[in-house]
Formats: sequence, C-alpha cells, structure tokens
Amino acid sequence: YAFPGSHQDRRLQQLDWRQFPGDSRFSQNKAMHDFINRTVEENYRRKVITARRGDLILWMADLIHGGTPLPPDHSYEESLRRSIIAHYGLIKPLQHVGPPEGKQCKRRFHGQASW
Repeated sequence: YAFPGSHQDRRLQQLDWRQFPGDSRFSQNKAMHDFINRTVEENYRRKVITARRGDLILWMADLIHGGTPLPPDHSYEESLRRSIIAHYGLIKPLQHVGPPEGKQCKRRFHGQASW
C-alpha cells in the first residue's frame, strides 16, 4: 500500500529521530514513527497496490508506503516477496561515488559489492 501525496508533505520530509521526545534512541525513533503513522492516517487515503509477477513499481523515496499481511493459507514459498531495490539521486558532475572513507569494496561471486 501507499499514501498518495504523502511525498509532498513538508511535515514528513527530512525527519530526524533526535528531534522527538524520549530517553533513548529506541523511544525517540518510536515517537517519530508514531508521528508519521498518525499524520498519514489522518491526512491521506491508503491505496492498496496489487502487483502481479513481473510488475514494476516506481515511487518517490519520500512516499509513505508499506506492505500488507498475506492470507494465512499461503505457503512459505508463496509468502516470499522478491524485489530489487535501487536508489538514485543527483550527484555533482565528476563526483566520485564509492565506498565510505577508509573502506575497500569487496567483490562477491555474483558481482554484489559489500563494504
């Protein structure tokens, strides 16, 4: 599901858990997520997205979204959600994008990089 329009809500953009009340990172993070959930439930309509095998879904990174539980009669294999997640954004021309400072990139068997 997704909440169409939520990606344009300035109250939900660039949130930082440290701005929320609490005596630990966990409680502050929970307060932030409670704020997000309350804001979208009160201001946006939930839209369920039904995807079939092979469908491609693209959305803005700021769009509030989630997944729904599958029916209990599904087998384990049927309940797996396989996906490829990619993030993109603008970078300055000729800016190097690589591993974090002081780290080396290690190649894995299928070409997956790890830090």
